Amino acid sequence: AIGCVLYWGAVVLLEPNLGWSALMSRSAVAFCAVSLLSVRSTAVGVLRLFDRFDLGAMADATTPLMRFAGALVVVATRPSVGGFLLAWGMAEIVTAASYWIAVRRLTAPRLRLPILRGASRAPRDAPGLWRFSWTTNLVLTLEAASRQVAVVLVGLATGPVAAGNYRLAVQLSQSIIRVSDMASRAIFAEFARTHGDAGGAGIDARRLFAHITRLAVAAALGLTLV
Repeated sequence: AIGCVLYWGAVVLLEPNLGWSALMSRSAVAFCAVSLLSVRSTAVGVLRLFDRFDLGAMADATTPLMRFAGALVVVATRPSVGGFLLAWGMAEIVTAASYWIAVRRLTAPRLRLPILRGASRAPRDAPGLWRFSWTTNLVLTLEAASRQVAVVLVGLATGPVAAGNYRLAVQLSQSIIRVSDMASRAIFAEFARTHGDAGGAGIDARRLFAHITRLAVAAALGLTLV
């Protein structure tokens, strides 16, 4: 709810500077609300807990497929910014639903509604839980804000067309590191596992780091040659 209110305030402030109509502003607020409500961090964590990165990859693949299909429909019918926002919003909803369906099938009947009565014991059972939660959320928030603030600044300085071109260029450049981003999700879980393993954790961590370094160097050389 707080995020939706912040998004609404940002849209109200940006509307006169970017020349948005009232309909476009409402569409932007609706898309922001859908993006917030379809956050799937919990589902991703559950799948990682069970080492089912394959299910996460399949659920993640829903986003580009739905966006591509929605973009084709919008282009074939009536191209508009609102239509593309609708297609992108539907892609987020379908992806979130895919994640939770995978979680439900994986954990049923073990998955139950959370019991708030025992939630206060979680920080005592897992020391450092709050620090990890705040740090992770802060990193993700800053990462998302850094990507969007640059686009907004370009739009305010040069106009929406230049902002769109800048965003397209950024997306194309980020597609190069998409593979490494997908691999880092599995690598992070392995580092956490070796850190929690009392026996031989240092050796496993060094061996894993050596493998990661070799893979990174090989990938960098391959991209350089291409």
